[in-house]
Amino acid sequence: MASQSKALAMAGVFMCMTAAMHVTAVLVSGLAFSAIFLLVIGLFYFVLGRGFLAGADHWAAATVGIMALGMAGAYAMKFMGLAVPNWWLTLIIWTDLLVAVSLILFLVRR
Repeated sequence: MASQSKALAMAGVFMCMTAAMHVTAVLVSGLAFSAIFLLVIGLFYFVLGRGFLAGADHWAAATVGIMALGMAGAYAMKFMGLAVPNWWLTLIIWTDLLVAVSLILFLVRR
């Protein structure tokens, strides 16, 4: 039971980290309009991360899929020539991967 809650809490921490990276992408891009989409996603991720930190696990399985889509989307954005730097998108991909791995560990141990 303790390892389950630890994995979910780590997913919450990583989710809040990736949410912060999504939100601050607007600043890193120089307040570009193309980064506004990442701001909206980041706010949604904050809500999910806060829920995981509180122990709410009902979105855990769906969030693994959301993270997979997010990683694919960030990877695709690297080739679109948007204002968000590629190195920032790479960091977003890695933090999304940390969330997905933490949630998979949680779901496997459940």
